[in-house]
Amino acid sequence: MHLPTRGQLRAILLLAIIIAAATVAALLIPQRTGQQPDDDNTRLAALVADYTDSMTPTPQANRQAGNYHPTKTKRTHRPDSTKRYKIHHPEQSAPHNPHHFTPHADRKRNYPVIELNSADTIELQLLRSVGPTFAQRIARYRDRLGGFVRSDQLFEVYGMTADRFNQFASQLSIDTSKVHKININSATVDQLRKHPYLDYYQAKSIVLARQRGVRFNTMSDLLLVNTIDSVTITKLQGYIQFN
Repeated sequence: MHLPTRGQLRAILLLAIIIAAATVAALLIPQRTGQQPDDDNTRLAALVADYTDSMTPTPQANRQAGNYHPTKTKRTHRPDSTKRYKIHHPEQSAPHNPHHFTPHADRKRNYPVIELNSADTIELQLLRSVGPTFAQRIARYRDRLGGFVRSDQLFEVYGMTADRFNQFASQLSIDTSKVHKININSATVDQLRKHPYLDYYQAKSIVLARQRGVRFNTMSDLLLVNTIDSVTITKLQGYIQFN
């Protein structure tokens, strides 16, 4: 809504003065015969209404005067608009690119199989998630064991976790013929105690049992040594020979 101009205000003021003067005259001057005051008032009201309507600016006049400002339509957000938002459909994915690198599937297929008991530290780094430090830890623990007989022995390497192991488990190969075995009937205390699965007291008990005339022929014979239990015997499977 626009405010009236100065010219319009002067015209309205002049009209108000005329209306006031006419009202006073109608009250003071005697009415002519046959003319009713109500008729004059009705006619005056009609004239005022016509004049007021004529003073109201039309849209066309506003355009000519340069005061026309059309109402701006507020742009509303359409959630279903496809110009700004694109919905991804798996079935509409781009065609396969043979040169595209997939970090999980392709790399897993390209990683080589590593034989744990013969690989050096460089080859061990070909295992997924195994770097130089961890390769050295695996090699050192392998030397202490005399070789691996089971892949789950890698959990005995410091820092090994299930997540790391699962990344390279499919790459592992173990040749148990390369495992260095201990002759339980001739090994010294120092030779026995170097194995991670035997401590000094167990090694000493085995030697003392031999000195008393015990000869070990099977793994179950180790139960004759009071410091060795079935858990230790299970762990020693693959590392003992009875020559």
